[in-house]
Amino acid sequence: MSASGAYIETADFDVPVGGSFEFSVTIDSGTEGPWTVRCQGLVIRIEKHENRIGVAASIDRYLEFLPQMSGLEKDH
Repeated sequence: MSASGAYIETADFDVPVGGSFEFSVTIDSGTEGPWTVRCQGLVIRIEKHENRIGVAASIDRYLEFLPQMSGLEKDH
């Protein structure tokens, strides 16, 4: 993953080249812990492998940044 694109491997994918889709990735920001980033992407290339599908996509928009809870935080 880079700031402008991502390569995703999945078992099932039905969006054609040129199509738009949403996806989420979890990244570790270092001192602040992991974040889930929800993106809107455009399919650039699809690669079919034996039991996986590789999807290269440009990132059109960042939709949401969500911090992951460690399970130790409590609501007050």
